[in-house]
Amino acid sequence: MGRIVKTTFALVGSVAGAGFVSGRELVSFFGVGAAVHLLCLAFLLFFLFFLLLLHAGRRYGSFAALLRARFGGAAGVAGACFLFGSFVLTSAMLAGINALSPAFSPWIALLTAGGCFLIAKKGIGGVKMLHAVLVPCIAAYLFFSLSTKRHAIVFSPENAGMGILFCVLYVSMNLFLSAPVVVDLGGGLQREREAVFSSLTAAAVLAGMMFFILASIGGKAGAAARAVPLLAVLGDARAFPLALFGGMVTGLVSAYYPLHTAAARIRRQTAKNAARLLVLAAAFFCAGWGLERIVSLVYPALGVLGVLFLLSVVFDRQLFQKHDEKIHHARKQT
Repeated sequence: MGRIVKTTFALVGSVAGAGFVSGRELVSFFGVGAAVHLLCLAFLLFFLFFLLLLHAGRRYGSFAALLRARFGGAAGVAGACFLFGSFVLTSAMLAGINALSPAFSPWIALLTAGGCFLIAKKGIGGVKMLHAVLVPCIAAYLFFSLSTKRHAIVFSPENAGMGILFCVLYVSMNLFLSAPVVVDLGGGLQREREAVFSSLTAAAVLAGMMFFILASIGGKAGAAARAVPLLAVLGDARAFPLALFGGMVTGLVSAYYPLHTAAARIRRQTAKNAARLLVLAAAFFCAGWGLERIVSLVYPALGVLGVLFLLSVVFDRQLFQKHDEKIHHARKQT
């Protein structure tokens, strides 16, 4: 039960970062108001792809092993694409922290990055423990505070086709960015039912948070145009900046974890740490581009990469090898 709970919180935290909790990325992909059919689709896609990646983690043991098995000689190129996505998300989280506290920029972001570095040194166990502490608090606060606000719920969208496309891109983008964490989480699960329950619960929590965030932003005039839309809804709530900061921390740790892990290939410990700190410094520089620009311009492109990656895993013959063997045996009997 403990593994299911920790895995569930880690799955939610890998998605619910700065752009999610602020409402910025949700508005960019889903528009204003909570479209019921899109949220149902997002729930289904999150559940299926969480389960798929957790199953891949149980099958291969780690994300690096999955890339080697799936892409062979091109595993290095695929890994570079994921590291690029992780770097973009790291920059977005740091940009969000700077936007949250401009008077203290960049010092709070610098301290947060230092804490992220220490947590990542503990491996996937450190990521799970951080999410187990922060994610329940963030989710409970958002559900409680937004349930009393005015809500805008959409039942008959004007352009359903484009909405479905952007929903698929949004889920694919998040699974692309969080795949290294999710697959490594799957490597620590012992039973298939743990993956099923974790995926189902995490998808339900995410869909519920998305509903309240989008519905409350749609119910507040002018909120969607703000850099931090949810701040216009909960601007008078003193705890909201803490919840937003918590979302930024969980997103930052999940984004930085693959970058930190990639440096493990360097032999000398001093060189490893230097490379990791250099990556954080570069992310600090790119964070100056601003959260809104990163979310609006770069995230959709990452969604396309996410679709391609998830399709490659879906059609991975090794991942479903036992089913292939049954089919082959049936053909021989015929």
